[in-house]
Amino acid sequence: MCMPRWTVVVLTILLAMLCTTASQATLYFDGDFSSDWSFHLLAATVSYSRELRADPDDYYLQVTTQPPEYWPCTAWAYFMKTSAVYDPQTMGAITSIDYSEEAISLQGWGAVQGTGPAILQDGKYYFYGGGYTPLVTGLPLNEWRPLSATGLQAGHFSLYGGPEFHPDLSAAGSPITFGFWRGTTAGGGTYVAGIDDWTITVHDGANPTVPEPASLCLLSLAAGGIGTMVKRRKKA
Repeated sequence: MCMPRWTVVVLTILLAMLCTTASQATLYFDGDFSSDWSFHLLAATVSYSRELRADPDDYYLQVTTQPPEYWPCTAWAYFMKTSAVYDPQTMGAITSIDYSEEAISLQGWGAVQGTGPAILQDGKYYFYGGGYTPLVTGLPLNEWRPLSATGLQAGHFSLYGGPEFHPDLSAAGSPITFGFWRGTTAGGGTYVAGIDDWTITVHDGANPTVPEPASLCLLSLAAGGIGTMVKRRKKA
């Protein structure tokens, strides 16, 4: 006797409900800034130094921006962690990126410094901001605060002065180096801010859809129950 159609439907629904898509996550972190960083100046004057935060072994990176008084009134630089490299061709297409840092404003006014994740790909620097609200170190001064941006995709990153250009996060994309940017757009002045606990989490779809172990057990029980029902129908 064939299995009743409703049992097939139930089993199909169970399979759809119990199977979950497992995605990999690659984490890049730096709370020390002792090595593996490169500096790329884009505009005006930007300097940096490694400073003690509190404990003897707790360091952060202090960044000073000095935009010119006249146009383009911008001080901007990229800081790239040379060891934070992700290759989509071998590690899988990137589905989203999460970013976080701890920031502190030490001197200046207004937003003090803009900040956020940065991507280096094929010799081009992309930053998070552009048409989106950038992260800022902000006021008041001398207070550490957490900053974050989650679920970022290619369209969230653009070239400075070229918002229509975005990185390639697909499986065909070139290797990517991650970092962060700092910038100030104002008419002169000196702006000082710090960054600590820089974190990038890359989510990809490298893993196929597989049932979780607990789901497999539940699915087995469900299938066994349906099999018992079919046997009873045969005896009847």
